[in-house]
Amino acid sequence: MMKKLISAMLTAALLCAGLATAQAAYTPGTYTGVSENGRNGAVKVSVTFSEDAISGIQIVEHEETPGLSDPALTILPENIVAAQSLAVDTIGGATISSKAVLEAVADAVAQAGGDVEALKNTKVEKKVSTEVVELDANMVVVGGGAAGLAAAVTAACEGETNIILLEKEGALGGNAIRSGGFIEDLDPTDAIAIETNDGYNAWLEELVAAGPQDELEAAVWDELTTAYDAWKASGSTRLFDCPALLAIEYYRVEGTPPIFNMGYPALVNEFDHWFEEEIGGKYHSQVGIVGYTWPRWVFPDGFERGTGYFHYMTKYIDEKKLDINIMLSTAGTELIVNENGAVTGIVAVAADGTTYRINAAHGVMLATGGFAANSEMLAKYDEQWGIVEGQQVKHDNNPGNTGDGILMAEKIGAALDGMANIMMFPMGDINDSNDVSGVGIFNGSSNLFVNTEGKRFVDETASRFEICHAVFAQSTPISYIITDNINSGLAGVSEEAIAKSVEHGSLYRGNTIAELAEAMGVEPAVLEATVAQYNEACETYHDELFGRATFADGSAIVEAPFYATPQTPVAHITIGGIVTDENGQVLNTDGEVISGLFAAGETVNGSCGLSAFAYGRAIAKYMVALTK
Repeated sequence: MMKKLISAMLTAALLCAGLATAQAAYTPGTYTGVSENGRNGAVKVSVTFSEDAISGIQIVEHEETPGLSDPALTILPENIVAAQSLAVDTIGGATISSKAVLEAVADAVAQAGGDVEALKNTKVEKKVSTEVVELDANMVVVGGGAAGLAAAVTAACEGETNIILLEKEGALGGNAIRSGGFIEDLDPTDAIAIETNDGYNAWLEELVAAGPQDELEAAVWDELTTAYDAWKASGSTRLFDCPALLAIEYYRVEGTPPIFNMGYPALVNEFDHWFEEEIGGKYHSQVGIVGYTWPRWVFPDGFERGTGYFHYMTKYIDEKKLDINIMLSTAGTELIVNENGAVTGIVAVAADGTTYRINAAHGVMLATGGFAANSEMLAKYDEQWGIVEGQQVKHDNNPGNTGDGILMAEKIGAALDGMANIMMFPMGDINDSNDVSGVGIFNGSSNLFVNTEGKRFVDETASRFEICHAVFAQSTPISYIITDNINSGLAGVSEEAIAKSVEHGSLYRGNTIAELAEAMGVEPAVLEATVAQYNEACETYHDELFGRATFADGSAIVEAPFYATPQTPVAHITIGGIVTDENGQVLNTDGEVISGLFAAGETVNGSCGLSAFAYGRAIAKYMVALTK
């Protein structure tokens, strides 16, 4: 089994002591309680009562996201029974699922004749530990998201032993498990590669014929034209891609000089092949995503969001019996530095207050993500979105992404850069800022965006920065994804779940475009004209309104029912962070390496998204190589 330090598996169940239990009287038996307010649907529980106590709770039915909701579904029932209270804390990172479990249990309590309000007010006294525990490890990874888990697994595969992985939330995953799960693949297998089309070919021809836009693009242009000419000469019908095309696109979207991104495809492709061939993962065929022109993105097939990566890698840890000790609900708080300024370990605090001083013989890797869930830091560094101090900024991040690693490193003199480079995401659910709707998100090259008047207002394949600024320029900062039965991504979703989304105002539906418009509250004739113009652009690959040039096959909105999803921009990625060298070693403000300290993923300046898997893997290899 995956190793876990038992003392670190600290949940609210272990915090309960000296409980002030309300007087309880129940009709003994087993009752089924239901909450309709889970993240993805109903949560059903079976609760057994004696005359004076809740004896046991089982989750019997749910539609929650595997991995993301696991702590709420396993730990929370134990905590309720231990505390005999409905006032127990929700589980960090799984708040919505936690509330649904509490609501379902409350339903069962009411059926058993119990006093729900009394249980909600039953005080849970928590015993806070003052114990300080010394631990020794070879390598410590701080953060159990994409970069951290990939680093820990890679290090173990490379021969490292006694690895400790710290995760402040109650489950692994970080932002990656909440994401769409998209990662680039420039070298796809036959099974997942997609065919090109006339629109893509025309876009490429125009791009190449126009030549480089500046000297930075000129530095990689020969690589682009050489690869493009070879592709044409081969007669391939596959979608064309190459490192230079990726580098140029990212330069135009994010501003990173193309030469800096030329090595990135090799790193990410190495991870993709490792994930498929060694770890056992299986990818879905390539798709486009919002904010990027080219459909080079893949994700684990058959899994919701980014859960597939964590399913396969934790399974691999168990099967291979890797020497990784995972400490959940345990946050790194302070780096330990010796008299020479080298990092020799880290201080971590568990949920029950226990302090761990962990010595790291071979180094500490910070992989704690960015700071999109930290409104104070967003206000401090923002220079383009108008975020003000004291404003609670909506985000779609793991609530644990509060910049912990950045702050710890800065405290010991690490250099930071690019902190104002904050990416908003246009597709945040207006009813739940910590959720990204799945409607249309897997068809990023097939989306139609309209404003609250039912009119297009932007090229839907523009950068996320451009789209978000365009949304904020509208009279109301809300946009709608318009899609149809083909491209909605709702295949296999239950009618009950769809109806619930419609009821809550997270989704609109109509059997005609006019019906959809009425549901949205916009003029039917306007939306009909908008869809007609968009469909014509899809068929001709010519967009007279915004110059959009790329359309995936089947982008036209033609098959009922038709859907609209209201969205608003939310804080998504903080691209700035810790400055590192090419090997992931953290640099101080004088540009010197801080010995023993490494960083990967969104914690690092210029790194974002699921590229964290690739960088975490590469840096872990380097760390292990230093010990040999």
